[in-house]
Amino acid sequence: MKLKEFKKAHDDFYASQKVRSEAILAKAEEKKIACKAAEYIKDGDTVFIDGSTTSQYMAQYILKKKITVVTNNISLTS
Repeated sequence: MKLKEFKKAHDDFYASQKVRSEAILAKAEEKKIACKAAEYIKDGDTVFIDGSTTSQYMAQYILKKKITVVTNNISLTS
């Protein structure tokens, strides 16, 4: 492997690790947002939950609430 090829491989690996780290941080932030949003939902409310990942995380926090959920996300219905 030539030095130039090695540097490119190293740079590509570093870039992929950085993207992976940012994705992990973004996931943690989405979960915090979802938890906070769920606090505003009270029994008797009607809420619309879209197909975003943040909304999917929020669904986990509102399972035991007595609410009506409207969604376009088929995966939330299971």
